[in-house]
Amino acid sequence: MQWETGDFVVAKRVRDQAVTLKQLRREGGEFYLYATNPDWPERIIRMDEEWSICGRARRKIVDL
Repeated sequence: MQWETGDFVVAKRVRDQAVTLKQLRREGGEFYLYATNPDWPERIIRMDEEWSICGRARRKIVDL
């Protein structure tokens, strides 16, 4: 699936194959992965050659 800024995406790190679900944002021509959990230790990750996007989330389930 094609992804856009603002989507929640699954990204994989090349060096250790670690996978994460983050929101994709673009600032100043660069892409960043943002954790929505404010307590997450690595809250903002700059997208570089170490990361690749595998797909995007299609649905969001929220408790009311």
